[in-house]
Amino acid sequence: MTILSTGKTRRGLLTTVTTSVCIMAAALFFNAESAYTVSSRDSVSDGLVFTMSNGNLMKVQVCTDKIIRIVYTVKSSIPSATDNYIVVKGTWNTTVWTTSETTDAYSITTNSLRVDVAKATGAVTFYTAAGVQILAETEGKTLTKTTISGETAYQGTLKFNSSTGEGIYGLGQFQNGLLNQSGQTIALIQQNQSDCSPVFLSTRGFGILWINYSSMNFSPPLSFSSNWATNDAIDYYFMYGTAFDTIISSYRQITGPAVMWPKWAYGFWQCRNYYASQNELLNIVKEYRTKKYPIDNIVQDWQYYPSGGNGCQCFDGTRYPDVAGMIKTMHDSLHCHFTISVWPSFSATCGANYNFMNNRGYLLSVSDYLGQTYDAFNDSATYYYWKFIKDSLVSKNIDGFWPDATEPESIGWSSCVTSQGPAAKVQNIFPLLHSKTLYDGYRTANNDNKRVCNLTRSYYAGSQRLGAAYWTGDIGVDFQTYVTQISAGLSFCLTGMPLFCTDVGGFTGEQPSAETEIRWFEWGAFNPVFRVHGTRSCNEVWCWNDINSQSESILVNYLKLRYRLFPYIYSLAWKVTSEGYTIMRALPFDFPDDQNVWNIGKEFMFGPSLLVCPVTTLGATSISTYLPAGTWYNFWTGKDTVITTGKNITASAPLDTMPIFVRAGSILPMGPEITYADTAADPIELRVYTGADGNFKIYEDEGDNYNYEKGTYATIPITWNETSQILTIGNRTGSFPNMLTSRTFRVVWVSSGHGAGELVTSAFDKEIPYSGSAVSLNKTTGEIGVIVKPNTISGIYLSAKLLGRKYIVNLTGKDTWHIRLINPLGKIVAAKEISGASTCVVSDRLTSGVYFAQFFYGKKLVEKKTVLVP
Repeated sequence: MTILSTGKTRRGLLTTVTTSVCIMAAALFFNAESAYTVSSRDSVSDGLVFTMSNGNLMKVQVCTDKIIRIVYTVKSSIPSATDNYIVVKGTWNTTVWTTSETTDAYSITTNSLRVDVAKATGAVTFYTAAGVQILAETEGKTLTKTTISGETAYQGTLKFNSSTGEGIYGLGQFQNGLLNQSGQTIALIQQNQSDCSPVFLSTRGFGILWINYSSMNFSPPLSFSSNWATNDAIDYYFMYGTAFDTIISSYRQITGPAVMWPKWAYGFWQCRNYYASQNELLNIVKEYRTKKYPIDNIVQDWQYYPSGGNGCQCFDGTRYPDVAGMIKTMHDSLHCHFTISVWPSFSATCGANYNFMNNRGYLLSVSDYLGQTYDAFNDSATYYYWKFIKDSLVSKNIDGFWPDATEPESIGWSSCVTSQGPAAKVQNIFPLLHSKTLYDGYRTANNDNKRVCNLTRSYYAGSQRLGAAYWTGDIGVDFQTYVTQISAGLSFCLTGMPLFCTDVGGFTGEQPSAETEIRWFEWGAFNPVFRVHGTRSCNEVWCWNDINSQSESILVNYLKLRYRLFPYIYSLAWKVTSEGYTIMRALPFDFPDDQNVWNIGKEFMFGPSLLVCPVTTLGATSISTYLPAGTWYNFWTGKDTVITTGKNITASAPLDTMPIFVRAGSILPMGPEITYADTAADPIELRVYTGADGNFKIYEDEGDNYNYEKGTYATIPITWNETSQILTIGNRTGSFPNMLTSRTFRVVWVSSGHGAGELVTSAFDKEIPYSGSAVSLNKTTGEIGVIVKPNTISGIYLSAKLLGRKYIVNLTGKDTWHIRLINPLGKIVAAKEISGASTCVVSDRLTSGVYFAQFFYGKKLVEKKTVLVP
């Protein structure tokens, strides 16, 4: 990440040109009269509060050494940080900070930042601790009183400086085909096919989270305009970080960590508009099982209601006579899960539920396709909405929700009145509250024994803490629509939301061409959520054979690859929860100093190892793709390529191949071929891509409850040391019920033609039995050794073997080793002193019998072995 100062960047790559950047809580023009001086300053426990000459208040709140909250309000007190639906963290651990004052400004300094407040204007400027400017408000702030829908509202303006060429990312997902949103004009409003979130990241090393509910507009060079300032305040968080992972981790500290989805939800979702009966659902899953194709979830789209009962949240008893029995069969016999579409609305024709909600004023005065939308801002309305869902659907043991039309897609929505006042005031926040209704209700109903799985059509900042994933709405089926989904997904993940998918194959329109379906499916296999959908009558993986005889085998190969990668994918899911990580990663995440990647929206990293390059040209059999500097292996061939500086290369891409490259130093755990996620991953094929140091941590838990929040899980750290050529599988930490206590790792040193592609590598290089204690493998010698156990000495390795009458040891470490061989009478029969790393013969003339080997590292006994000489 490049931090810009006046003149050049720290790497001297870019000249800074200062321009006006505007974040506005209203479509107002700023003028000199709107600047107000600082009248007084007061110290509080977490920052400074300023009184302005117009009587307004401003606070600079120190959250952490990298997170600063700025609040400017017309109220007589500063709004609480959690006095809104977005922020959940109001109390922060104590951070060391100091204050100082000059003639022109007040300053707060942390270990990472200095924040200045200009006395003349109240403008805030952010610096690194070393004094390099990161971002600056160019003038003071304004809040202007107005009236909207008969209520008093405040509109505000805030201006920052900017820099030519800076990359701006996030803000939501948009169908504009772009990753870098700098210079774009975008309506920030919840809609079918595009959604927004008031958070963005900059290549200058910061992010901004804007606490605002109403609709906004984003326009060049970097301006926001909003209809209504939430809490009558300009309230934003400045998040500093030289890496996007740091900034997004900060965002999740503020708005809540992403919770774990159930393990099965990272498998394959089969979906269609719509399955018309219980028998059809069962028969589709049975066909997948008969063909031995992977599947973990089938989705019931709308129209499962009784005739005329749209929005009743209940099944037609004729077509679905025993839903609970159907789901039990799926769980027990077919190892599959069941997800159902739910709408936030009730039709007048659905009878009792509608009448109950309508008579109590729990429905808004606007309708979507199914009926009137419930008032998600009313606690009683949400209680009864959930009660109907629970009694009619959750009681059948459904596994997941597919909330549709959650913008909400209601004509006149912005002009209606909610229990919180005019909808214009809260227009963008509805999907967050709807997700909260489902999350809180499902966790409680299942006593935390089943994780919430919510695939919603709209989202907002904070949705990640509510088990919500997102899809891009009712998109078309053409090839260009598929292409735009790639950058849309990357942009979405840059807002801090980790779970994304689209309707693979598209939704609206005739059946896509086989080529479109195949290319879309290849890319979809590397989305955090993998799901097909569409209005076509046949939408399963075997449905394109009549137009392309290869299609089924190609799609199934990518299904199998997805499932072989389960140890990798599920471990990354834990990294998202525990570290604030992002799985689907635009290239600026991992290559921030390479400006060539700032605008690339058609390739991405899938976790730390895999560079995914979707094919975005019809008829292509090869593509030009960009490889950043480093050593990269072709996933399909195992051939490595050294890139000294980033450049475009030509990659082979016949219809059955989407180019994938693997970063040197990667450790890629791949399980056996399985057909459902809950199958034990044993053995694990451990593909090691040498050429750089690397590490990976395998994560495992029970798969579908919240016990991980209590520490009930296990991790296995794995490292590769390029210098010593030693692979270390570390001590397992933690445990959980029914954990696989002993397993097998099959190590593959990837090379051209070896350890390549989706198939299991039968000719693996070394098999390592593993029972939880650390072991290591020397690539040069092929020897398996033990690692000195925790609480002794880290980073040393030893292996020993008997070869005829010779006892040979291989050792690493910087200190001196002392090895002794002792017979049963306690006599030392051989001894060796070795400095540092070495392979040596301790004795070459051992006679038959039993010996005891002792290994001292320095003066510490670190290992004992029994040696039996035949």
